Amino acid sequence: MTNDLWITYKVLSYLLKHPSAKDTLQGIAQWWILKEQIDHSVEKVSVALDLLVSKGLVITKGNLGQEKSYQINKEKLGDVKRVLTEMEGIKPRLTL
Repeated sequence: MTNDLWITYKVLSYLLKHPSAKDTLQGIAQWWILKEQIDHSVEKVSVALDLLVSKGLVITKGNLGQEKSYQINKEKLGDVKRVLTEMEGIKPRLTL
């Protein structure tokens, strides 16, 4: 789906879910489209972080009831470099 078609789909989809919604061009771009992209990105980042933590490449810090913070596992720097090198050939192209 082209980017223009995708945005058209997102606008119609949002209006169907929120039939009373109305906003300006700037509001629609910022609050409807961008917020949904951010929410979707947060989900994707969460999945990626869970995978990296499970592989021991990233570690988490934080006490019970606090939001976790993530950092590289310094004991696995060699593994991190190897994984990044392997991924270079498959990294997705960013398209907007």
